[in-house]
Amino acid sequence: MSVSTIYIFVEKRNHRIQYVASEIFDRRLGMETVLLSDLDDFEAHTGPKLNYSTQSVSDGIPCLSPAGILFEKRIQPQEVELESDPDPILFPIRNHALGFDPLAACFYLLSRYEEYLPHREDEHGRYQFDQSLIVKAGLHRRPLVEEFTERMWNWLKEFYPALERHVGAFDPQITIDVDQLFSMKAKGLVRSMLSTARDTLRGKLLERSAVMLGRKLDPNDIYDRVSSLMVDAKSRPLYFFQVGESSRYDINNPPHLYAVRQRINEIALNGGVGLHPSYYTSERPELLTRELDRLRQITSSGVVLSRQHYLRFRLPQTFRELAERGVTDDYSMGFHDRNGFRAGTCKPFALFDLEKDETIQLLMHPMTWMDLSSMREHPREADAWNELADLIEKVKLHGGECITTWHPEVLVASNEHYSSWNLLERYIQHA
Repeated sequence: MSVSTIYIFVEKRNHRIQYVASEIFDRRLGMETVLLSDLDDFEAHTGPKLNYSTQSVSDGIPCLSPAGILFEKRIQPQEVELESDPDPILFPIRNHALGFDPLAACFYLLSRYEEYLPHREDEHGRYQFDQSLIVKAGLHRRPLVEEFTERMWNWLKEFYPALERHVGAFDPQITIDVDQLFSMKAKGLVRSMLSTARDTLRGKLLERSAVMLGRKLDPNDIYDRVSSLMVDAKSRPLYFFQVGESSRYDINNPPHLYAVRQRINEIALNGGVGLHPSYYTSERPELLTRELDRLRQITSSGVVLSRQHYLRFRLPQTFRELAERGVTDDYSMGFHDRNGFRAGTCKPFALFDLEKDETIQLLMHPMTWMDLSSMREHPREADAWNELADLIEKVKLHGGECITTWHPEVLVASNEHYSSWNLLERYIQHA
């Protein structure tokens, strides 16, 4: 397959413009990008070109007047307003065919610029979704980066009809956050005694006895069922395991127990394995090191995937620390209480560190939908499915990753008013 090359003139090359050009042209359009800051050199080249500057160039070359954000080094409040009628625009350009600067718009969303600015946090120290620009505009369920890229592509095609691109294939993924491998067994002596007393009060003692005697599967042990369901699916499930110490927010089974280690390895035979770092790892990186080493030892493999427990992270520090410890792919980029596209994209992207002005060597996989979030927002299963189905179609349109997140206790309706199992089955069939 031939790859188109596009030459882009900028008055000054820097890390921000290199980053967003790579994300838009290289990653999303499958093109080769050459940035040039010498005008004579730029005009001497033949082939598709883009003038991304305030300087005048030869007639017939498409021009974009850049917004200032890509040529700044400081992190500072931006005058941004996401207009959505008829099509969303961010960083508007007056009297231009596109009407906005797509490179600046994509950079603002992908870098998570707004999350570096002063903002409110919830009780867990997380960025509150209702402060997000795209949420305020009601556009968080649209992959705006891909939409902006598509509009720029169509505009460039008017100048260069022979321009070619590669969109990519739709990739539906099932990921499972294993906060608690077993709900009844393999809890350790003290926790088992407390759980037995609690289940006695709840009238679940007979069920617990059957599980402990091996006559019945533990309620959370749905992993073989998931594997059977996915025999004909396009991908294997991906499991994120917690192996940290217990805390108020970490209720995973003790990772030193033989039953826990054995079951993790059995599950790993039919799925991918990633770490689910415990609640306090974002403040205490030494815990992250310990937990990565522990899971790598349990599975005898180099675990390189991760998703933060509670989707709790510090930007950009948590992702620096993950990359420094050999993690290559992270799946934490999603809102904890709303479904959609937190970074405005349905495709993997590198994370740009605004503080250090450099790209972190870590690939972010944006989460599209989570069962727990959907069920809390939609009391009716039908509404939860409609939300998921709508997001699937949006991701399909752009050949992106549709990353869904499921929880064992939600799949079996341990604490929710309905099980998400039917949704999982429909997702596999539909996607």
